[in-house]
Amino acid sequence: MLTLTRTHHRPPARIRPASDRGASDRGASRRGASGRAASPRVAGLEPLESRRLLSVAVAATAEDVIKINFQTPQSSTPSGYAADTGQTFGARSGGLTYGWNQSATGFTRDRNVTSDQRFDTLVHMQQYGNRTWELAVPNGTYSVFVMAGDPQYFDSVYRINVEGELTVNGTPSSGDRFISGTQTVEVTDGRLTVTNAAGAKNNKLAFIEITPQDVTEPPPPPPGGQVNINFQPAGAETPEGYLADTGQVFGERAGDFHYGWDQSATGFTRDRDDDDSLDQRFDTLIHTQQYGNRTWEIALANGTYAVHLVAGDPQYPDGNYRYNVEGPLAVNGAASSDAPFVEGHVTVTVADGRLTISNAEGAFNNKLAFLEIAPA
Repeated sequence: MLTLTRTHHRPPARIRPASDRGASDRGASRRGASGRAASPRVAGLEPLESRRLLSVAVAATAEDVIKINFQTPQSSTPSGYAADTGQTFGARSGGLTYGWNQSATGFTRDRNVTSDQRFDTLVHMQQYGNRTWELAVPNGTYSVFVMAGDPQYFDSVYRINVEGELTVNGTPSSGDRFISGTQTVEVTDGRLTVTNAAGAKNNKLAFIEITPQDVTEPPPPPPGGQVNINFQPAGAETPEGYLADTGQVFGERAGDFHYGWDQSATGFTRDRDDDDSLDQRFDTLIHTQQYGNRTWEIALANGTYAVHLVAGDPQYPDGNYRYNVEGPLAVNGAASSDAPFVEGHVTVTVADGRLTISNAEGAFNNKLAFLEIAPA
Protein backbone atom coordinates (compact mmCIF):
# COMPACT_ATOMS: atom_id res chain seq x y z
CA MET A 1 0.00 0.00 0.00
CA LEU A 2 1.09 3.56 -0.65
CA THR A 3 -0.03 5.98 2.06
CA LEU A 4 1.12 9.36 0.91
CA THR A 5 0.33 13.05 1.06
CA ARG A 6 -0.12 15.46 -1.81
CA THR A 7 2.80 17.58 -2.94
CA HIS A 8 3.00 20.69 -5.09
CA HIS A 9 3.90 20.16 -8.75
CA ARG A 10 6.33 22.34 -10.59
CA PRO A 11 7.68 21.17 -13.93
CA PRO A 12 11.56 22.12 -14.68
CA ALA A 13 -29.77 -31.58 -20.60
CA ARG A 14 -27.46 -33.62 -22.65
CA ILE A 15 -24.14 -32.49 -21.57
CA ARG A 16 -20.77 -33.51 -22.86
CA PRO A 17 -18.05 -33.05 -20.24
CA ALA A 18 -15.03 -30.96 -21.17
CA SER A 19 -12.83 -34.03 -21.45
CA ASP A 20 -15.11 -35.70 -24.06
CA ARG A 21 -14.31 -34.19 -27.49
CA GLY A 22 -16.00 -34.96 -30.38
CA ALA A 23 -23.47 -24.06 -38.50
CA SER A 24 -25.85 -21.78 -38.18
CA ASP A 25 -28.45 -19.91 -36.01
CA ARG A 26 -31.62 -20.09 -38.03
CA GLY A 27 -33.80 -18.13 -35.68
CA ALA A 28 -34.88 -17.50 -32.13
CA SER A 29 -38.30 -17.54 -30.55
CA ARG A 30 -39.39 -14.58 -28.44
CA ARG A 31 -41.50 -15.43 -25.42
CA GLY A 32 -41.73 -15.24 -21.68
CA ALA A 33 -41.12 -18.66 -20.16
CA SER A 34 -43.55 -20.19 -17.68
CA GLY A 35 -42.60 -22.23 -14.66
CA ARG A 36 -40.95 -25.52 -15.60
CA ALA A 37 -40.25 -28.84 -13.99
CA ALA A 38 -36.80 -30.38 -13.90
CA SER A 39 -35.75 -31.92 -17.19
CA PRO A 40 -34.33 -35.43 -17.53
CA ARG A 41 -31.77 -33.95 -19.90
CA VAL A 42 -30.11 -32.22 -16.94
CA ALA A 43 -30.06 -35.10 -14.50
CA GLY A 44 -27.19 -34.78 -12.05
CA LEU A 45 -27.14 -30.98 -12.10
CA GLU A 46 -28.69 -29.73 -8.89
CA PRO A 47 -29.82 -26.12 -8.38
CA LEU A 48 -27.20 -24.16 -6.49
CA GLU A 49 -27.97 -21.62 -3.81
CA SER A 50 -27.32 -18.05 -4.92
CA ARG A 51 -25.75 -15.96 -2.21
CA ARG A 52 -23.94 -12.67 -2.41
CA LEU A 53 -20.21 -13.15 -2.89
CA LEU A 54 -19.35 -9.97 -4.75
CA SER A 55 -16.90 -7.48 -3.39
CA VAL A 56 -15.02 -5.25 -5.80
CA ALA A 57 -11.38 -6.08 -5.28
CA VAL A 58 -9.43 -3.03 -4.29
CA ALA A 59 -5.83 -2.01 -4.06
CA ALA A 60 -6.39 1.13 -2.05
CA THR A 61 -8.19 1.93 1.16
CA ALA A 62 -10.11 5.08 1.96
CA GLU A 63 -7.01 6.63 3.56
CA ASP A 64 -4.63 6.06 0.67
CA VAL A 65 -3.42 8.68 -1.77
CA ILE A 66 -2.11 6.84 -4.82
CA LYS A 67 0.59 8.37 -6.99
CA ILE A 68 1.59 6.78 -10.28
CA ASN A 69 4.53 7.84 -12.46
CA PHE A 70 4.50 6.80 -16.13
CA GLN A 71 8.01 5.77 -17.18
CA THR A 72 10.25 3.22 -18.86
CA PRO A 73 11.07 -0.01 -17.00
CA GLN A 74 14.69 1.14 -16.65
CA SER A 75 13.86 4.57 -15.20
CA SER A 76 14.25 5.36 -11.53
CA THR A 77 10.89 5.82 -9.83
CA PRO A 78 10.26 9.10 -8.00
CA SER A 79 10.00 8.82 -4.23
CA GLY A 80 6.45 8.18 -3.07
CA TYR A 81 5.25 7.02 -6.48
CA ALA A 82 4.51 3.63 -8.03
CA ALA A 83 5.79 3.00 -11.55
CA ASP A 84 3.59 2.33 -14.55
CA THR A 85 5.75 0.99 -17.38
CA GLY A 86 3.00 0.47 -19.94
CA GLN A 87 1.93 -3.05 -18.94
CA THR A 88 -1.63 -4.27 -19.42
CA PHE A 89 -3.99 -4.14 -16.44
CA GLY A 90 -2.93 -6.46 -13.64
CA ALA A 91 -1.53 -6.80 -10.13
CA ARG A 92 1.45 -4.57 -9.32
CA SER A 93 3.73 -4.12 -6.33
CA GLY A 94 2.40 -2.61 -3.13
CA GLY A 95 -0.96 -4.34 -3.47
CA LEU A 96 -2.07 -2.07 -6.31
CA THR A 97 -3.83 -3.27 -9.46
CA TYR A 98 -3.63 -1.05 -12.55
CA GLY A 99 -2.55 -0.81 -16.17
CA TRP A 100 -3.61 -0.45 -19.79
CA ASN A 101 -6.24 -2.07 -21.99
CA GLN A 102 -3.43 -2.91 -24.43
CA SER A 103 0.32 -2.88 -23.99
CA ALA A 104 2.03 0.51 -24.01
CA THR A 105 5.50 -0.69 -22.99
CA GLY A 106 6.92 0.42 -26.34
CA PHE A 107 5.57 3.92 -25.91
CA THR A 108 7.17 4.94 -22.60
CA ARG A 109 9.91 7.59 -22.63
CA ASP A 110 12.70 8.89 -20.37
CA ARG A 111 13.98 12.16 -21.82
CA ASN A 112 16.93 12.70 -19.43
CA VAL A 113 16.63 16.46 -19.67
CA THR A 114 15.26 17.49 -16.26
CA SER A 115 16.17 16.59 -12.68
CA ASP A 116 12.57 16.01 -11.50
CA GLN A 117 11.87 12.49 -12.73
CA ARG A 118 8.09 13.04 -12.73
CA PHE A 119 8.51 15.59 -15.51
CA ASP A 120 11.22 13.65 -17.34
CA THR A 121 9.27 10.44 -18.05
CA LEU A 122 5.99 9.83 -19.85
CA VAL A 123 3.84 7.42 -21.83
CA HIS A 124 2.22 8.01 -25.21
CA MET A 125 -1.54 7.35 -25.04
CA GLN A 126 -2.30 7.58 -28.76
CA GLN A 127 0.58 6.07 -30.71
CA TYR A 128 -0.74 3.28 -32.96
CA GLY A 129 -4.20 3.47 -31.42
CA ASN A 130 -5.98 4.97 -28.42
CA ARG A 131 -5.16 3.44 -25.03
CA THR A 132 -7.13 3.41 -21.79
CA TRP A 133 -5.63 3.24 -18.31
CA GLU A 134 -7.42 1.91 -15.21
CA LEU A 135 -6.79 1.55 -11.47
CA ALA A 136 -8.76 -0.80 -9.19
CA VAL A 137 -10.30 1.21 -6.34
CA PRO A 138 -13.33 0.93 -4.05
CA ASN A 139 -16.46 2.57 -5.39
CA GLY A 140 -16.75 6.15 -4.24
CA THR A 141 -15.69 9.73 -4.92
CA TYR A 142 -12.10 10.67 -5.82
CA SER A 143 -10.14 13.82 -6.52
CA VAL A 144 -7.83 13.09 -9.45
CA PHE A 145 -4.84 15.22 -10.46
CA VAL A 146 -3.42 14.52 -13.93
CA MET A 147 -0.21 15.90 -15.41
CA ALA A 148 0.33 15.69 -19.19
CA GLY A 149 3.39 16.77 -21.11
CA ASP A 150 6.84 16.20 -22.52
CA PRO A 151 9.95 18.17 -21.51
CA GLN A 152 11.44 17.86 -24.99
CA TYR A 153 8.56 18.26 -27.45
CA PHE A 154 5.46 20.48 -27.46
CA ASP A 155 3.71 18.92 -30.46
CA SER A 156 0.43 17.97 -28.80
CA VAL A 157 -3.07 18.98 -27.83
CA TYR A 158 -3.65 17.49 -24.39
CA ARG A 159 -7.22 16.39 -23.70
CA ILE A 160 -7.69 13.62 -21.13
CA ASN A 161 -10.87 12.30 -19.51
CA VAL A 162 -11.15 10.74 -16.06
CA GLU A 163 -14.33 8.67 -15.66
CA GLY A 164 -15.69 10.43 -18.74
CA GLU A 165 -15.08 13.92 -17.34
CA LEU A 166 -12.67 16.24 -19.17
CA THR A 167 -9.78 16.78 -16.76
CA VAL A 168 -6.83 17.96 -18.84
CA ASN A 169 -7.47 20.43 -21.66
CA GLY A 170 -4.74 22.56 -23.18
CA THR A 171 -2.02 23.05 -25.76
CA PRO A 172 1.64 23.15 -24.67
CA SER A 173 4.15 25.73 -25.86
CA SER A 174 7.92 26.16 -25.79
CA GLY A 175 7.56 28.11 -22.54
CA ASP A 176 4.97 25.84 -20.88
CA ARG A 177 5.26 22.23 -21.94
CA PHE A 178 3.01 20.69 -19.31
CA ILE A 179 -0.75 20.90 -18.87
CA SER A 180 -2.44 19.67 -15.68
CA GLY A 181 -5.97 19.34 -14.39
CA THR A 182 -7.93 18.19 -11.34
CA GLN A 183 -11.34 16.55 -11.43
CA THR A 184 -13.64 15.06 -8.79
CA VAL A 185 -15.23 11.88 -10.12
CA GLU A 186 -17.49 9.04 -9.00
CA VAL A 187 -16.34 5.42 -9.44
CA THR A 188 -19.19 2.88 -9.59
CA ASP A 189 -17.59 -0.18 -11.22
CA GLY A 190 -14.48 -0.73 -9.12
CA ARG A 191 -12.10 0.90 -11.61
CA LEU A 192 -11.01 4.49 -12.09
CA THR A 193 -10.66 5.01 -15.85
CA VAL A 194 -8.45 7.46 -17.77
CA THR A 195 -9.06 7.89 -21.52
CA ASN A 196 -8.18 10.12 -24.45
CA ALA A 197 -10.81 12.84 -24.88
CA ALA A 198 -12.24 14.02 -28.20
CA GLY A 199 -9.92 16.47 -29.93
CA ALA A 200 -6.75 15.12 -28.33
CA LYS A 201 -3.60 15.00 -30.43
CA ASN A 202 -0.49 13.08 -29.38
CA ASN A 203 -1.56 12.78 -25.72
CA LYS A 204 1.30 12.10 -23.31
CA LEU A 205 0.76 11.24 -19.67
CA ALA A 206 3.46 12.12 -17.11
CA PHE A 207 1.97 11.25 -13.71
CA ILE A 208 -1.32 11.00 -11.83
CA GLU A 209 -2.46 11.32 -8.21
CA ILE A 210 -5.72 9.89 -6.87
CA THR A 211 -7.10 11.06 -3.52
CA PRO A 212 -10.18 9.37 -1.99
CA GLN A 213 -12.91 11.81 -0.93
CA ASP A 214 -15.89 9.66 0.06
CA VAL A 215 -15.27 5.93 -0.22
CA THR A 216 -17.22 3.01 1.22
CA GLU A 217 -15.16 -0.11 1.64
CA PRO A 218 -17.04 -3.11 0.18
CA PRO A 219 -17.68 -6.02 2.54
CA PRO A 220 -15.76 -9.26 2.03
CA PRO A 221 -17.65 -12.13 0.39
CA PRO A 222 -19.47 -14.40 2.86
CA PRO A 223 -17.87 -17.80 3.49
CA GLY A 224 -19.24 -20.33 1.05
CA GLY A 225 -20.96 -17.62 -0.96
CA GLN A 226 -21.88 -18.45 -4.53
CA VAL A 227 -23.27 -16.60 -7.53
CA ASN A 228 -25.11 -18.15 -10.49
CA ILE A 229 -25.65 -16.34 -13.80
CA ASN A 230 -28.11 -17.31 -16.55
CA PHE A 231 -27.60 -15.82 -20.03
CA GLN A 232 -30.98 -14.93 -21.54
CA PRO A 233 -33.11 -12.28 -23.31
CA ALA A 234 -34.49 -9.46 -21.18
CA GLY A 235 -38.06 -10.78 -21.42
CA ALA A 236 -37.29 -14.36 -20.43
CA GLU A 237 -38.00 -15.86 -17.03
CA THR A 238 -34.92 -16.10 -14.82
CA PRO A 239 -34.31 -19.53 -13.25
CA GLU A 240 -34.69 -19.71 -9.49
CA GLY A 241 -31.42 -19.01 -7.68
CA TYR A 242 -29.85 -17.29 -10.70
CA LEU A 243 -29.19 -13.73 -11.80
CA ALA A 244 -30.00 -12.74 -15.38
CA ASP A 245 -27.38 -11.52 -17.84
CA THR A 246 -29.18 -10.01 -20.83
CA GLY A 247 -26.13 -8.95 -22.82
CA GLN A 248 -25.59 -5.51 -21.32
CA VAL A 249 -22.16 -3.93 -21.12
CA PHE A 250 -20.33 -4.21 -17.78
CA GLY A 251 -22.07 -2.25 -15.04
CA GLU A 252 -24.07 -2.40 -11.84
CA ARG A 253 -26.83 -5.00 -11.72
CA ALA A 254 -29.47 -6.04 -9.20
CA GLY A 255 -28.26 -6.75 -5.68
CA ASP A 256 -25.18 -4.49 -6.06
CA PHE A 257 -23.53 -6.98 -8.39
CA HIS A 258 -21.31 -5.69 -11.18
CA TYR A 259 -20.96 -7.76 -14.35
CA GLY A 260 -21.43 -7.69 -18.11
CA TRP A 261 -19.78 -7.53 -21.51
CA ASP A 262 -17.00 -5.47 -23.08
CA GLN A 263 -19.49 -4.52 -25.82
CA SER A 264 -23.26 -4.87 -26.05
CA ALA A 265 -24.58 -8.36 -26.75
CA THR A 266 -28.28 -7.68 -26.13
CA GLY A 267 -29.07 -8.52 -29.76
CA PHE A 268 -27.44 -11.94 -29.46
CA THR A 269 -29.44 -13.47 -26.59
CA ARG A 270 -31.85 -16.32 -27.38
CA ASP A 271 -34.79 -18.11 -25.71
CA ARG A 272 -35.44 -21.25 -27.78
CA ASP A 273 -38.71 -22.45 -26.23
CA ASP A 274 -37.56 -25.96 -27.06
CA ASP A 275 -40.12 -28.67 -26.22
CA ASP A 276 -37.41 -31.00 -24.92
CA SER A 277 -35.78 -28.32 -22.77
CA LEU A 278 -37.84 -28.08 -19.59
CA ASP A 279 -35.05 -26.42 -17.64
CA GLN A 280 -34.79 -22.71 -18.43
CA ARG A 281 -31.04 -22.77 -17.92
CA PHE A 282 -30.73 -25.01 -20.97
CA ASP A 283 -33.28 -23.12 -23.07
CA THR A 284 -31.66 -19.66 -23.05
CA LEU A 285 -28.22 -18.61 -24.25
CA ILE A 286 -26.06 -15.83 -25.61
CA HIS A 287 -23.86 -15.80 -28.71
CA THR A 288 -20.35 -14.66 -27.82
CA GLN A 289 -18.87 -14.57 -31.33
CA GLN A 290 -21.53 -13.10 -33.59
CA TYR A 291 -20.18 -9.95 -35.30
CA GLY A 292 -17.01 -10.04 -33.22
CA ASN A 293 -15.61 -11.73 -30.13
CA ARG A 294 -17.05 -10.61 -26.79
CA THR A 295 -15.61 -10.86 -23.29
CA TRP A 296 -17.64 -11.16 -20.08
CA GLU A 297 -16.50 -10.09 -16.60
CA ILE A 298 -17.83 -10.04 -13.06
CA ALA A 299 -16.38 -8.00 -10.21
CA LEU A 300 -15.09 -10.23 -7.42
CA ALA A 301 -12.82 -9.96 -4.43
CA ASN A 302 -9.36 -11.21 -5.30
CA GLY A 303 -9.04 -14.89 -4.44
CA THR A 304 -9.53 -18.41 -5.74
CA TYR A 305 -12.82 -19.53 -7.31
CA ALA A 306 -14.35 -22.74 -8.64
CA VAL A 307 -16.14 -22.00 -11.89
CA HIS A 308 -18.70 -24.23 -13.64
CA LEU A 309 -19.49 -23.18 -17.21
CA VAL A 310 -22.14 -24.67 -19.54
CA ALA A 311 -22.13 -23.88 -23.28
CA GLY A 312 -24.67 -24.98 -25.85
CA ASP A 313 -27.93 -24.57 -27.72
CA PRO A 314 -30.93 -26.97 -27.47
CA GLN A 315 -31.96 -26.35 -31.09
CA TYR A 316 -28.75 -25.94 -33.07
CA PRO A 317 -25.79 -28.17 -32.07
CA ASP A 318 -23.48 -26.36 -34.49
CA GLY A 319 -20.73 -25.04 -32.23
CA ASN A 320 -17.21 -25.99 -31.30
CA TYR A 321 -17.30 -24.65 -27.76
CA ARG A 322 -14.03 -23.35 -26.33
CA TYR A 323 -13.99 -20.89 -23.44
CA ASN A 324 -11.20 -19.51 -21.28
CA VAL A 325 -11.74 -18.45 -17.67
CA GLU A 326 -8.98 -16.14 -16.43
CA GLY A 327 -6.82 -17.53 -19.25
CA PRO A 328 -7.02 -21.32 -18.65
CA LEU A 329 -9.19 -23.36 -21.01
CA ALA A 330 -12.40 -24.28 -19.14
CA VAL A 331 -14.77 -25.56 -21.86
CA ASN A 332 -13.52 -27.59 -24.83
CA GLY A 333 -15.78 -29.73 -26.99
CA ALA A 334 -17.93 -29.94 -30.11
CA ALA A 335 -21.70 -30.12 -29.80
CA SER A 336 -23.74 -32.89 -31.41
CA SER A 337 -27.43 -33.74 -31.77
CA ASP A 338 -27.05 -36.24 -28.92
CA ALA A 339 -25.06 -33.88 -26.71
CA PRO A 340 -25.82 -30.25 -27.59
CA PHE A 341 -24.22 -28.95 -24.40
CA VAL A 342 -20.58 -28.99 -23.30
CA GLU A 343 -19.62 -28.17 -19.71
CA GLY A 344 -16.39 -27.48 -17.92
CA HIS A 345 -15.07 -27.00 -14.40
CA VAL A 346 -11.98 -24.97 -13.57
CA THR A 347 -10.40 -23.42 -10.47
CA VAL A 348 -8.86 -20.00 -11.07
CA THR A 349 -7.29 -17.14 -9.14
CA VAL A 350 -8.60 -13.59 -9.55
CA ALA A 351 -5.91 -10.96 -8.98
CA ASP A 352 -7.36 -7.84 -10.63
CA GLY A 353 -10.84 -7.61 -9.13
CA ARG A 354 -12.64 -9.20 -12.10
CA LEU A 355 -13.20 -12.78 -13.21
CA THR A 356 -12.92 -12.84 -17.01
CA ILE A 357 -14.48 -15.25 -19.53
CA SER A 358 -13.33 -15.09 -23.15
CA ASN A 359 -13.57 -17.06 -26.38
CA ALA A 360 -10.62 -19.45 -26.68
CA GLU A 361 -8.60 -20.03 -29.81
CA GLY A 362 -10.31 -22.49 -32.14
CA ALA A 363 -13.83 -21.72 -30.95
CA PHE A 364 -16.61 -21.68 -33.54
CA ASN A 365 -20.07 -20.22 -32.91
CA ASN A 366 -19.59 -20.13 -29.13
CA LYS A 367 -22.82 -19.95 -27.12
CA LEU A 368 -22.95 -19.56 -23.36
CA ALA A 369 -25.93 -20.94 -21.39
CA PHE A 370 -25.17 -20.44 -17.70
CA LEU A 371 -22.39 -20.02 -15.18
CA GLU A 372 -21.82 -20.86 -11.51
CA ILE A 373 -19.05 -19.36 -9.36
CA ALA A 374 -18.11 -20.29 -5.79
CA PRO A 375 -15.10 -19.44 -3.62
CA ALA A 376 -12.70 -22.39 -3.64
